[in-house]
Amino acid sequence: MLAYCKKHELPLQTELIPEGMGAKIHWLGDRSLQKCKVILYFHGTFYWKPLRQDVKITPSFVTKDHQKMIRNRLTVVRPIQFVVRCSKVLQDKGERAVIAFVEYGLTPENRYPTQYLQAVRALNYVLQKDYQPADLILGGDSAGGNICLAIMSLALHAANDTLSQPTLPSPLAGVFLICPWVSFQSSSSSYRDNAAIDIVLAPQMHHWAEAFLPVALAASQRLDDSVIHNLVEPVSAETAWWKGFPAQQVLMVGGDKEVFRDDIKELGKKLAGASVTTSTVICENQIHIECILDAQYGDTPGKMSVTIWDWLARLVS
Repeated sequence: MLAYCKKHELPLQTELIPEGMGAKIHWLGDRSLQKCKVILYFHGTFYWKPLRQDVKITPSFVTKDHQKMIRNRLTVVRPIQFVVRCSKVLQDKGERAVIAFVEYGLTPENRYPTQYLQAVRALNYVLQKDYQPADLILGGDSAGGNICLAIMSLALHAANDTLSQPTLPSPLAGVFLICPWVSFQSSSSSYRDNAAIDIVLAPQMHHWAEAFLPVALAASQRLDDSVIHNLVEPVSAETAWWKGFPAQQVLMVGGDKEVFRDDIKELGKKLAGASVTTSTVICENQIHIECILDAQYGDTPGKMSVTIWDWLARLVS
């Protein structure tokens, strides 16, 4: 991240989040601005992938043929390029904008509920910086989308003494979810349809789910506690769970060639059924986090990228 910011002459400040168990916020942009929009962003890659660019993950069950087919895109994922482009969309609409990029604890060293605790404290910390909820846009991809939904759930429902609620006196400006990880199950038809196409595989997903929420914990806590279940697998929550969703607008995008497709569509229906102002867009011929990969590899932006940028532009119009 430091190298990227230096190359593009982008101001960068890094802060430890108070009581954040080592979590950090990387501030990108001019923080001296008196009035601005803040994109509070949570990166994805299944709670496992570090932000370091020199660390690679290629699980043993990812075959060589599959790696070749997806152009080895599992090796390194860097969402920063795409998130910076999102902030520029706001600036092009005349809005001052900064990015608060959260670096949270990763598995296997950090497991549930560490990431949710850090996320709530990150949100509260940003709001303590005199930014108003109406100026805050929450975003995340994959597991980062799971974190965003957990924050919203905790704002609506008290979980337990361990998981504190975020301090939200009024709704956020918006939430955008890029291919959010909303289920630990792989029974939907999109897993079968896209097994040979997407960068996510069912065994891979289960591997990371187990690293985040071990079976022992799942048996003792998750399945016996509907609040915990709805936090970690938001698609399992009933429609009524989402009533009062504390954001003015929600965008959820997915690819029609990704294994999460059907789960994303199902959650979109539930949010809409709860009267949440939601737009769920399944992008044709797009795989998991295609927009981030396009930005990272310098590809022509596809429908997923354009959909998010158009939504951000309308959000501040």
